[in-house]
Amino acid sequence: MKFIIIHQHTIPLLTSTYFCRMNAVIISIGDEILNGTTINTNASWIATQIQPLGINIHEIISVADKKDHILQTLERYSGTVGLIFITGGLGPTKDDITKNTLCSFFSSQLQFHEDIYLRLKKAFERRNIPFTENNRDQAMYPDNCIIIQNDLGTAQGMWFEKNNSIIISMPGVPFEMKGMMTDRVIPKLSVELKLPFIINKHLMTSGMSESLLAEKIEGVENKLPAYISLAYLPSPGVVKLRLTAKGADRSEMENEVEAIAAELKQVLQNAVYADEVLLPEEYIGRLLTRLNATLSTAESCTGGKIAHKITSVPGSSNYYTGSCVTYSYDLKSDLLGVKPDTLVTYGAVSAETVSEMLTGALTAMNTDFAIAVSGIAGPAGGTADKPVGTVYIGVGDRQEQRVKKYLFNKNREVNIEYTCMFALHELRLLLEERIEKKPI
Repeated sequence: MKFIIIHQHTIPLLTSTYFCRMNAVIISIGDEILNGTTINTNASWIATQIQPLGINIHEIISVADKKDHILQTLERYSGTVGLIFITGGLGPTKDDITKNTLCSFFSSQLQFHEDIYLRLKKAFERRNIPFTENNRDQAMYPDNCIIIQNDLGTAQGMWFEKNNSIIISMPGVPFEMKGMMTDRVIPKLSVELKLPFIINKHLMTSGMSESLLAEKIEGVENKLPAYISLAYLPSPGVVKLRLTAKGADRSEMENEVEAIAAELKQVLQNAVYADEVLLPEEYIGRLLTRLNATLSTAESCTGGKIAHKITSVPGSSNYYTGSCVTYSYDLKSDLLGVKPDTLVTYGAVSAETVSEMLTGALTAMNTDFAIAVSGIAGPAGGTADKPVGTVYIGVGDRQEQRVKKYLFNKNREVNIEYTCMFALHELRLLLEERIEKKPI
């Protein structure tokens, strides 16, 4: 049996119990999604919520606010998938056509629900908002659906069954849809649908490319049983490995996944920095806290983005003191103490300059650790010796400085992101070494 989800309304009670591996198709209704003015966050959020129930995401679709288009989509999946979630098009205005379209699809008529009407009217009165006839329409629902109460808005959810498919329709307003899913839909699905357990285990890695990771763990991956899969989820400087197991015995699967994760960590060694979903900047914060140490940054090509990542972590003020963003030669010299001769002889993008920036950050901001970076982000500024994407990254403390040269690519945004992530990676390795040497 499979599932479809369409952004619109959700339905609660299930009339029967199903047992099988289910696939979900998520369908979002709205012209604003198709023309790019609204990002379809609903579909991705729904997917994250139903996947742990043992429901596989088979397809995610966006459709226009056109009756024929919606009907064609429902016809395509009804009877071939088991669960259909619909989001969008349930408001009080004329362009909200989902409810009437569902009436056509299910050969039903709109029926007035006085209890919903009175509840909505009282809610409007409490907020001192006029209650119009458009709002009265929010008490009209197909006569052959089960209504799911919306505690956060006026559009109720709906539940239908046809051709062995369950169709759940929810509002498109994200916080209303999330409330309905969390409080009403998911609890019912969990009780009524007998589904296999899905166990996910994540390993966070940094400093190693996806291809190199795959090469190193090929032996482990080749031994995986059919019911356990390994996914590579790359981003600049970081690759998230996800083990997914599906089966009937949760405890047995958890033990097996943990054993495989331990084997992967043994192979990858310090490429793995966490066995949970954790950003590098979050992990760095934990390391600095353990060391009771402080951090500063000196940035040129990244323009303060490393500082932004670090300070996006709650509590970062306990260990992060600040940053010097120094693009010009003068500021590199005045704020960080970089020697003018160094800049003239080696240039701003050099190991020598970054080394002096690093020393300057440690001294000027009086911190235990520091990061310094300088590079050519592009698209202009490259030379034969230093093409676009050339970056020097330095990390260090009062005992040691480490400066490395990296060569990224020709895209400015990508170069900046890679510089940030590899700077955090290099600092992470240094901090881990310091923790190993720290007396207990």
